[in-house]
Amino acid sequence: MKKQPANFPEAARQRGVTLIELIIFMVIVGVAMTGIISSINFNVRHSADPVVKKQALAIAEALLEEIELMPFTICDPDDPNVTTATTAAGCTGGG
Repeated sequence: MKKQPANFPEAARQRGVTLIELIIFMVIVGVAMTGIISSINFNVRHSADPVVKKQALAIAEALLEEIELMPFTICDPDDPNVTTATTAAGCTGGG
């Protein structure tokens, strides 16, 4: 083993993290984590419930299907000539 010369000051100095650096690092990470967690909490609290979204989508799809299945007519749907009229003149006006 080689001995370090006494006039070589870096050999005696240890390299590592001081307690102050460790505390500063912990404070910075703590502040960052607080910001991230608070933003996630805000998003969770203000987001719509997925079940409610699915129910609204099911209702909208049911209404759209009901509209699509209705026959297209020139006349009022309550008109007695609704099935036979081919022009607007063939309608009786709903009376």
